[in-house]
Amino acid sequence: MRDNVQRDLLYIESMLDNALSIEEDIKRFAKLGIPAEDESVLKLVSFSLSQIGEQVARGKLSEELQEKYSYVEWSKINGLRNFIVHDYSKIVPSRIIATVKNQIPNLIEELFKIREDLKREIDNEY
Repeated sequence: MRDNVQRDLLYIESMLDNALSIEEDIKRFAKLGIPAEDESVLKLVSFSLSQIGEQVARGKLSEELQEKYSYVEWSKINGLRNFIVHDYSKIVPSRIIATVKNQIPNLIEELFKIREDLKREIDNEY
């Protein structure tokens, strides 16, 4: 079981790193006067969104973790990843920006909580 928890922790940390990068990138570009709808910003953000979904898409996160935190919309995260990777030309910039503004802050908050729970679980095993 400990291996699953440690593996889950790695994937959650990867998701968290990418989510935090999205927020940082948007802020950095805004300071430069470059709007989030700019093609370069969208490409960068879309890549990070796809990386978040990659941790769910390939069955990397354990089913136990996904069931325990079922309030996180894992299937939507995976669906967004699939859309970005397979249908990039159909991306609507306003929908990506809305996702970033409306979903990423909540996801970051939840990923922090999950990460802390996993760390506690690992610590309790020692």
